Amino acid sequence: MYVYVACCECDFGRIEKSREILPSLLNAIASLRPGHMLNWRYFYDLLFTRCNLKLVHIVCHDKKVHDNCCDSTKFYCSSH
Repeated sequence: MYVYVACCECDFGRIEKSREILPSLLNAIASLRPGHMLNWRYFYDLLFTRCNLKLVHIVCHDKKVHDNCCDSTKFYCSSH
């Protein structure tokens, strides 16, 4: 088991953390309107769950820029 894990790494599969998720999170916080709340669950899922992560073999890990973006319709939820 150790050998398998040692040659694999987690990859942000659909949406990239540093190029898309974190900048979108910062923009969402800066643009927060009265009466709305940040949908922290959406960002949490993208950053810390298998929703956006996949385990890949180091040799197969494609390091190119991903084309997907965060869904801006999921940034906020109503506080009502």
